[in-house]
Amino acid sequence: MIKTNHFIPRAWAAARRLLALCTAHPWGTNTPQITRREDIAQVTGEVIPETIWNSICAFSWIGSWESWDPKKVEALNITGKYPFLRYAQLFTATGGCRAGFSDPSTKKTCEPWLDADAPLEDGGYNWTRLLHAIDNVRAAGLYPYVVTGNVPISMSSAPTLGGFGVNTQLPKNLTQYRLYLESFAEAAVTRYGAQDVQKWKWGVLTEYNNPSWFDDGGATGYFKLYDFTVAALENVLGTSIGAVGAHACTVCGAPTYSTGWDGLQLLNHVLNGTNYYTGQQGSRLDFWSASFYTAVPEGSSPGSIPPWSIGNFEEVLRPLRDLADANGLHSLPIGIDEGRILAEPGGKLQLTGSRAVGSPYMAAFDALWFKKMLDTGVSWYSRWAVNTNGPAIGNPGAALDSASTQTALLTYRMRHNKRVKVVSAAASRNDHGTTTGARRRGPTPGPQLGNASLVDVVVTVDTPAALVRVLVWHFSGSIAATTGENATVEVCGLPASTATTAVVWVVDDTHATYWNAWRSDVELHMATENISWPQDVSAFDETAPAAVRGHAGWDWVADAWPRYEALSALKPLANPLSIKVNGKGCGVLNVKLAAHAVMLYEIQIPKV
Repeated sequence: MIKTNHFIPRAWAAARRLLALCTAHPWGTNTPQITRREDIAQVTGEVIPETIWNSICAFSWIGSWESWDPKKVEALNITGKYPFLRYAQLFTATGGCRAGFSDPSTKKTCEPWLDADAPLEDGGYNWTRLLHAIDNVRAAGLYPYVVTGNVPISMSSAPTLGGFGVNTQLPKNLTQYRLYLESFAEAAVTRYGAQDVQKWKWGVLTEYNNPSWFDDGGATGYFKLYDFTVAALENVLGTSIGAVGAHACTVCGAPTYSTGWDGLQLLNHVLNGTNYYTGQQGSRLDFWSASFYTAVPEGSSPGSIPPWSIGNFEEVLRPLRDLADANGLHSLPIGIDEGRILAEPGGKLQLTGSRAVGSPYMAAFDALWFKKMLDTGVSWYSRWAVNTNGPAIGNPGAALDSASTQTALLTYRMRHNKRVKVVSAAASRNDHGTTTGARRRGPTPGPQLGNASLVDVVVTVDTPAALVRVLVWHFSGSIAATTGENATVEVCGLPASTATTAVVWVVDDTHATYWNAWRSDVELHMATENISWPQDVSAFDETAPAAVRGHAGWDWVADAWPRYEALSALKPLANPLSIKVNGKGCGVLNVKLAAHAVMLYEIQIPKV
């Protein structure tokens, strides 16, 4: 695998871009001899994960997963529409606060996340609400990712609410807490059966080293909670739990944002530390994840938010992968359990609906994110939303698919494919005169991409379908960018002197998105009618069209909805692209990319 994160200065921006993509013989074991250059690429053997987008997050399932009718959720055909989803992540699923509780030190109060901390007369616990939420998760065709760890108020000696409004303290009695979690595992097995529950995922706290989530005893306190939680699950489910892991905050202990302990310490504990439940060495860890957020769209001011950028991706995620690999855990899955973009440009309003903007900017952002995941060994990302309903994916209300969801659907078409090495050719260069692959223009020191213009590709081979897939995108750091880019992509290793076709998919300003039409309508109505933008809704949030419905003066949105639905549909271009393969076995794609654009070419390998 070759990473092609190389850049050229602005002086070369006008140079025609040429990315040579030479494949090993897609249908056999012999590599064709291409004499044009030494840049013969090979199939890397890296397989694109099927579930790279993986989960839908549910920060508070009360009022969402808990409130729906499973029959209506099943009718939504969620996994049919969004086949890249596998889990629904239920944050703070087993407690952490209750109605009426107030933290006397901060005067904070919280909504009831769960009432299971009130024991029943027989000494058990009432799991009805959580089980109903999981009924809806299963009705959606998903499996629950149950995040435990925030301890019920009644189980801590001095419960304290952190920044997220839940208890950050350890239980006063870890054995009682273990039995509490065993009670839930037993209730789950009774309701769904052991075989189903063994397919679930389990987490122990969200951002376990972030003091806003947990702040009692540092690393040692968390290791106690982790070991007793794993014990509770194994005591009920045996060693076939499914998967249990932990979600770190790798920036929380970083020098630039030092608010917590170093979350990487967990790996040493599970490998070499003394288990606080068994007294023996080590514990179980089936996956490891982190959060990854950018502050705002690149090229805009983050305001008071730390200037996190997608340029920090490797810095944040690579330490987990590298440490796992260094300890021989090459197969330990590393993932992202929440993230993307925190706030709108300027940082004034957070993108609370989805942590994503609605612009096609997000489609290109996610394509770049996808490649960074592949290059960094990250297996999945848990997203907040797939449509304008935000985290409330089971809401029966009408919803529009976002441009970023279309990117997820395109990358899903590459699942199980083998990745192809990308080799750059000599049409563009950097200031050292060397050839380059992905490129950036503009002075943007440091990892922040600023107003960068990036063109890059991921190429795969699907041998059973006899297809080569080329995902190419243009990412403009400025969300307001309007300038497109041209690219020439040469795909080699095809049967020489033949002809073939490619099915072409496009997501950009005029394909598979409602956003530009929506924004034009908003500007028109605000200019001609006495309406104003709701102060609690970011105009950039991809959930904005749903969020404004019901506000005074916004009735026209319902009438425009069918048009937006038609515009947001993802479908291939009407006419396949004809490709001539030359005598050297190479075919050329002349690609025109809008300012924010993602394209997928599915090239049929000619039969000979």
